[in-house]
Amino acid sequence: MISLKSFTFLCAITLLMSLTPQVTRAEGIKVEFQAFTQGQPELGIQARIAVTYPDNEVVEFVTGRDGRAVRELKACDYRVKIEARSYWGDHTKKSSTCDPVPVKLAMTPTVQSAVVADVLLDIENGTSPTNATAQVYFDALRAAVDEDNISAAAKAANELQWSLYVAGNTQEAYNYGVFAQSAGFEALNYSDFAATIPDNDLSEMAMTVDETRSLVVMSETGLSILQKAQTELGLSASGAWDGQTFRALEKATLGRSGEQMF
Repeated sequence: MISLKSFTFLCAITLLMSLTPQVTRAEGIKVEFQAFTQGQPELGIQARIAVTYPDNEVVEFVTGRDGRAVRELKACDYRVKIEARSYWGDHTKKSSTCDPVPVKLAMTPTVQSAVVADVLLDIENGTSPTNATAQVYFDALRAAVDEDNISAAAKAANELQWSLYVAGNTQEAYNYGVFAQSAGFEALNYSDFAATIPDNDLSEMAMTVDETRSLVVMSETGLSILQKAQTELGLSASGAWDGQTFRALEKATLGRSGEQMF
């Protein structure tokens, strides 16, 4: 039989525990992540998520094209750090914590965001070029995007750009060229070129707007990073995103694109 004194003590402990903030820390916690573009409308964007636990263990994964993902984590509280990078370089990185949930990540568009979005929309809608040669490269690009293979997508977009340019479709060529460079710089982020990539946000630094022509182009910072990467790839440091650079980058990052990386 529990005495009145013991019963009162247990009630007091129970009340105290219910009032004390609890951190979520247990195996198999399902957490939803939502990455979307800042502003209205809040459109989902594909992102690469890195979860860093207090013990410095890091878990990484890629969201769907809609910016959503659900993952089981071993802990989820204010001590668990979250970093999101847009998969195709169309938004700057976003840092947060795993509190509250769902983890909502509002990301800022880069200067190439609109062009990248247009290309991804064309791929999603199957809006392919009429030129037969360009069609082959478009199909390769679509397959690479569907497989989340960023370096293969960058190479295919570059090949598509040149085939369209030769055919006289300069606007389409420009769009795919911007996409190729944006994806190429992001592929460098997932390579082993530790000496090449700065600590800053590459997606924000690598490309800029040429105000005189109203075109998105590679920045001086991007040029320097590309030249260093070309040297590490055993290529001439031309500073140009050419075919051999894309091919070498795809070979260097083989098996390191998409979910299979993790």
